[in-house]
Amino acid sequence: MPRSKIPSSSISNTKSLAISPLHERLGTLEAEQQRLLERIKKKRKELDNLVDNIRSVVTEIFQRTSPYLQNMSVLDQKIHALFAEILSGSKLGKQTRKKIEKVYLNLQLSGLIHVRFTDEDEDEEVDEMEDQEEVDNFSDTSESTSSSESTIPSSSSRTSEEFRHIRQTFLKLAENFHPDKVTDTQTQTHYTEIMKELNRAYKERDLSRLLEIERQHLAKEQIDPHSETDLTRRCEIIERENQVLKQQYEHLLQELNLFKQTPEGELVKEYRRAKKEKIDFVQSMIEELQEQVDLIEEIHQFVQDFRDKKMTISKFMKGPDAIARKQQEFTEEMLEEYFF
Repeated sequence: MPRSKIPSSSISNTKSLAISPLHERLGTLEAEQQRLLERIKKKRKELDNLVDNIRSVVTEIFQRTSPYLQNMSVLDQKIHALFAEILSGSKLGKQTRKKIEKVYLNLQLSGLIHVRFTDEDEDEEVDEMEDQEEVDNFSDTSESTSSSESTIPSSSSRTSEEFRHIRQTFLKLAENFHPDKVTDTQTQTHYTEIMKELNRAYKERDLSRLLEIERQHLAKEQIDPHSETDLTRRCEIIERENQVLKQQYEHLLQELNLFKQTPEGELVKEYRRAKKEKIDFVQSMIEELQEQVDLIEEIHQFVQDFRDKKMTISKFMKGPDAIARKQQEFTEEMLEEYFF
């Protein structure tokens, strides 16, 4: 009995059905990559906006508060100079000198004026720093020795693999867009700009940007939709790219959170909150600074009056009224926080 001949169309359909799971896998990976690229773009924009906000807010604060801070610094130096002049007097008795030094120390410890170290204090501080440096050096040596003996794979090896894939992508694109490969002046200029973007993305290890450039300026790699080898190879490439993109997204999240937790990041947060409530955040800072300037001016006048012998040592020992007011305000704040 003769064998029935199978139509060639049936063979083609069978082959197409056999590789359909690869088509499905490729579609899933490409969709995942698109989502990752969009998420990275969004987080990168959020990070850039935060950095820009930090820069603009800090600049505004510096410009508007600088005169007050400078005034405080000048007054602080004058107060220290007054105490230096008073304590250098040869007619001071031992007990009187101790009393003056006590007032001077209290002003520093209260934070109303900056702390001034003696030469002996500075020498001790230098010795402590040198001792700590020796400990740190010993610690670094111990850590490097133990890490070299360890056989457990570290995260750096994975980072190296990620970087290798970024490098391969960069080299492939650089080969296509190198200005020396074309003779047309306009095209050379265009390729030069693309190469600048490629170099910047490569330097920042930004695979998402490299892939964006590839999509914008390079025709998509053609694969045989009926070739299991081509489909498998393409799936493996996108899978590796997606893994690196996931790592890049996590790094962006970490960097964004770190920026938010910095003093500058907290400052921007407070600035935005005040702006929503229609409050001039910087003006509020200026008002607080003005109060501090008035306070330090009062202390300066107090010490100057003592130097000019306008008050007795017993009155001087009580300290300026500013300290008493500050202690009273602190006590009231503590009681309010405790009971309410």
